[in-house]
Amino acid sequence: MALNDMDSESLQHLLSDTRTSPPLTLGPVSLKAGHVVEIQGPSSSGKSHVLYHILALSLLSSTDAAVVYDTDHAFSIPRLRSVLLARLHLQPRVDACLKRVHVFRPSSSLHLAASIRALPSYHARSIPHTRIALLILDSLSPFYWSDRFTAEEHRAVPLTVESSTDTATARVNRTLHTVPLHAVLASLQRLRASHRPLILYTNWALNPLPDASLDTMAYKQHLHFLSPHLSSLLPLTYHFTLPLAPFNPRAHPQLVPITADSGEEPPTDGTRVLCLLRTPGHPDVINRFTFRITHNDVIF
Repeated sequence: MALNDMDSESLQHLLSDTRTSPPLTLGPVSLKAGHVVEIQGPSSSGKSHVLYHILALSLLSSTDAAVVYDTDHAFSIPRLRSVLLARLHLQPRVDACLKRVHVFRPSSSLHLAASIRALPSYHARSIPHTRIALLILDSLSPFYWSDRFTAEEHRAVPLTVESSTDTATARVNRTLHTVPLHAVLASLQRLRASHRPLILYTNWALNPLPDASLDTMAYKQHLHFLSPHLSSLLPLTYHFTLPLAPFNPRAHPQLVPITADSGEEPPTDGTRVLCLLRTPGHPDVINRFTFRITHNDVIF
C-alpha cells in the first residue's frame, strides 16, 4: 500500500510508534513520551510557570505539536512568547513555535473528556504530519464543585429502565454524570496508549496535611495522586508539589513570596521557588530543587 493511500489517523499512529521527542528535563528527572506528571500547589505557587517552561522546551527541542487544555482560562500566549523570546531572541522562530501550539478551552469535565476523546480525529484532520509530543491540562480541578452538584442531582433520580441493554446504557450514563472525572482520566489514558504524548496536568492544593513542614509539604486535594483507583485509570509517573506557606526569608533564602498564577509580573531579579518531587506509592519526598521565575523566563 502506498503512503498516500493510508488514512491520516493510521499514519499518525505510525508516526507515534516510530518517532519520539527528546526527553525534557524538570529538576533531577527526565520527562519522556508516555509519562504522566502531576504538578500540585495552591494558587500563586507557580504551577503555570512550570508548564510554560516545559512547553518552551518541547517547542524548541523538536518540530512536534503541543496541545493545551486551558480549563482555568488563564493560559497566556504573551507569557509563552516572552519565555520563547528569552531563549531564542529571534521573532520569526518564536512565531513558528507558537503555530505548533493548539489551545482548547472546555467548559465542563464532560466537555473536556469529549474533547480529548476527539483529539485523534482533530490531529488527523488538522496536523496529519506532525506528532503531538506534549499535552498540558491546566488544570484538572476547576469543575470539581459543578461536578459534585451534577452528581448529587443524578443520584437523587431513580434508575428506571425497561431492558438489560437499557440498564447497561443507563449505568454508563449515570457513571459519566456522577463521576465525570473518570471519563477525563479514561480519555487521557486512551490518548496516551495511542499517541504517547508526555502528559502534564496541574491540580489545585487545598489545605496542608497535618504535621507538614515546608520541606515535606503535602496537601489535601480533590484528586489524590496516591489513590489506587485513580492511579489505575491513569498511571502517574511523577508528582511535583510547589509549597506556598508562611516562612522566614532569612531561614529559607531560596524562597520568596510570589503571585505567579494571579497574572501579576514577578520581580525582574527573579523569584526562587521550591519544588518537591514524589513518585506514586511513595508519599515521602525523594528530591528537592528550586527554580527561578523572572519577568520574561522560567529558569531551572
